[in-house]
Amino acid sequence: MEHLPGIHRIPGVRGGNAYLLQHGPLTVVDTGLPGSEGAVLRFMSALGYAPQRLQRVLLTHRHPDHAGAAAALRERTGARVYAHAGDVEDGCVRATGGRQGARVDCLLNDGEVLDGGIRVVHCGGHTAGSVAFHLEASRALFLGDMAINNVDRLSRPIAFSNEDNEAYEAGLARLAALDADAGFFGHGPPLLHGLREALTALRQRPRSPLPLAVLRYAGLWLRRRRGGD
Repeated sequence: MEHLPGIHRIPGVRGGNAYLLQHGPLTVVDTGLPGSEGAVLRFMSALGYAPQRLQRVLLTHRHPDHAGAAAALRERTGARVYAHAGDVEDGCVRATGGRQGARVDCLLNDGEVLDGGIRVVHCGGHTAGSVAFHLEASRALFLGDMAINNVDRLSRPIAFSNEDNEAYEAGLARLAALDADAGFFGHGPPLLHGLREALTALRQRPRSPLPLAVLRYAGLWLRRRRGGD
């Protein structure tokens, strides 16, 4: 589905959301869990793109529900994988559970502007290498897990999923200060207007108690299973 010109959320991806960008080189932001590469390639084919047209895979962070299919996409398309050094170890995405993550071709640097006008914003906190991607001309921001869209409002990720909660809060403040109106999240539907205000409101709310946060995640998961987001 195209939400803004040249910005598509890819259907059928398991885990976190993945997006296809037609700004500059054909780009995928995040990949979902291992096995989701088929959904990405089918969506590309539906838009008339052969696998070899994909040039970049941009990762917001290392968690497998976001980076799990990156290795397979790199192998099947020849696309280059981009990640921040904080989430890279021995040239690969730092993985959990003993698996080796995707080989990383390019390290992302805070503040650099990639082809297509995509600015890299290092956030940290959720993982050491968490980044957001700011498409400045469209005032669109790809947040990974820095905020979750629960439809009725945004929420933080569950505290124990962050590597550093203090650094996370600093990163959230940085994102709230950006000139961005549309938000594309790792979990939950896009928010096409009012992102800056929604992030400011999120910053002003105290962190939810753990049971409530878990219930919100469960509700979001159920809505997604039912096709409600």
